[in-house]
Amino acid sequence: MSMQMIQASHAKQNLTVVGFRPDGASYRSTVMEATPFEAKMGLLADFRYAEDGGDLSISCVLDTSTGRLLDQVGVSSEEDLFDEVEAVDTVLAHAAQGGRRYRMKAYLSFFEFVLSDMPEVFVGLVGGSREAGEDLAVQYEDVDGKVFEFLPSQALLVLAEKAMKTDRSGASLQVKKLAERAGVALDRAIAAALG
Repeated sequence: MSMQMIQASHAKQNLTVVGFRPDGASYRSTVMEATPFEAKMGLLADFRYAEDGGDLSISCVLDTSTGRLLDQVGVSSEEDLFDEVEAVDTVLAHAAQGGRRYRMKAYLSFFEFVLSDMPEVFVGLVGGSREAGEDLAVQYEDVDGKVFEFLPSQALLVLAEKAMKTDRSGASLQVKKLAERAGVALDRAIAAALG
């Protein structure tokens, strides 16, 4: 994993990311992010979890309005994204910091269970659409006997967004993209694993 860290959040700006696909085809995209690191890691995760995605290598980030080079530290999906289990574990550690409401505690407890008992649900996730009538919500009873019903992908998104307040490694951004892009696949994998 790259030793770069996400810097304290700044106002988002138009950034042009330049790189290439594994087949050598050039890639160029403009994104709105606060830092070049967030732009690079967000795009790498977007590609990993998109239905037609895959690997991407990024060579530089430019200021879109001026063309000025902002970052030329190369990154790639293969080298710089976390393994999904490691990324989710990092998110849980950061999301657990601070005050915890019952629902947040249930989300944390549920994903601790998923990581320990069925980590394979995170393997090979890519985007997809929910089918009409498909119910992928889980009912989870916490240690206090309270029952919560939720979509795992939505719970994971909430945890990732909370973790982004303290995690500067990129894991939270990656998990946020996983929940947004491959949430349906995650919900299906968890439903299948729970039987």
